Amino acid sequence: MVSKPDTTSFRLGGAKVTIGVFTENGRELSEEIYGAVETSMKAIENFLEGNLPVDNYAFIFYIKDYTEFEGLFNGTEISARLIFKAIRELAGKGFGALEHGNSSVYYLPDFGGNSVLNDMADVCIHEFFHILTPLGLHSEEIGQFNYIEPKMSQHLWLYEGITEYFAGISQVKGGVITKDEYIRDLLRGKLKTSDKFPNEKMSFTEMSENVLEKPYEKQYLQVYQRGAIIGALLDIRIMELTGGKLTLRDVILELRDRYGLNKSFKDEDIIAEFVSIVHPDLQEFFDRYITGKEDLPSSEYLAKAGILYDRSYIGDILKHPILDEDLKTKRLRRTDQYLIKKVGKNCQLALEKGDKVRVMDAELSGPYGMAAAGSKATIEVDRNGKVFEIPVILENKKGAKAYYIRFDAHTSDEAKKLQNLWLGDGEIE
Repeated sequence: MVSKPDTTSFRLGGAKVTIGVFTENGRELSEEIYGAVETSMKAIENFLEGNLPVDNYAFIFYIKDYTEFEGLFNGTEISARLIFKAIRELAGKGFGALEHGNSSVYYLPDFGGNSVLNDMADVCIHEFFHILTPLGLHSEEIGQFNYIEPKMSQHLWLYEGITEYFAGISQVKGGVITKDEYIRDLLRGKLKTSDKFPNEKMSFTEMSENVLEKPYEKQYLQVYQRGAIIGALLDIRIMELTGGKLTLRDVILELRDRYGLNKSFKDEDIIAEFVSIVHPDLQEFFDRYITGKEDLPSSEYLAKAGILYDRSYIGDILKHPILDEDLKTKRLRRTDQYLIKKVGKNCQLALEKGDKVRVMDAELSGPYGMAAAGSKATIEVDRNGKVFEIPVILENKKGAKAYYIRFDAHTSDEAKKLQNLWLGDGEIE
């Protein structure tokens, strides 16, 4: 990309990394982008033990100017005219990123303020990790890609799934996010979305090989969701089978060193090579969940690492002090508050229409699950600028909770050891 210079460079694991930015509105962003990704990039360096396969790497950004829509996205200006214009302007723009060997290129929108920096680290981490796969580890279909008549590899679980998994696990191991944030936010979200993959109709390798065709193509985004869950469960299984001597990262690095930039593996052989490095029993995992069509054993495998997961939990759940009251509420955009729109006659709280009530998520749950019935909590209310508190005693009710994931407070020493190996040995917050 040829443009007026706006660059910031830094060292990472012996490699020189450069951030180069062009913005349509002339805003200089390279230093701000570096600030947004610095901690995450250092976590990657730690995860790879400084062993980067490149001497130079460039992040190249083209930032499209959409600051005219700033009011729409921060909630200060919402008009039909602006909404329809945004729909026309933004539809089909194809924002995103592509990795290419020693660089990755990004086409992203700037909606004003810090919007362009939001989630910047997540996007950059994923693309950077492609230096492992498929840059350093790929099949013949990728190494000798036919652009005229494309033939796809079976192994998007490897190229995209494991890349997405490494992007997340490197951040928790590097202390960028906590164990709790990783499990209850990032992993839970992927478990929920990956549940929609029709594995009874197609295996993951079948989808990968035919991803340019119907009906497989609409499942492509599952490479980032179900593919990442495959990576997590595979990592746990590898650590279990080797008594903690090997992790998924170790296996990928060994295969990368075996093949590298200029040597391709045969699509039909890589699983056998994978198994040969780890343990013969690993073959069953591939046969059942990657080339096979069985449901992923998420609950079973997470339990091995001291984590409880119920896809559909039924039993005692916490009664929400606000949402389960006789109230009509609206979540206010870009805030941590509910607006009270109507107070019913059966409401037990001294609330009024127009009150703004703080969201209580942190008080109602923690890393080990729901808060205990009988414990105390506080509802914070903003009434016309005056803030006061309403104390409440938490209660249980019978109900259901989907995709309920939490740490096991009574886990075994063996499971705790595996958990620490997987996520790092920091405390659960």
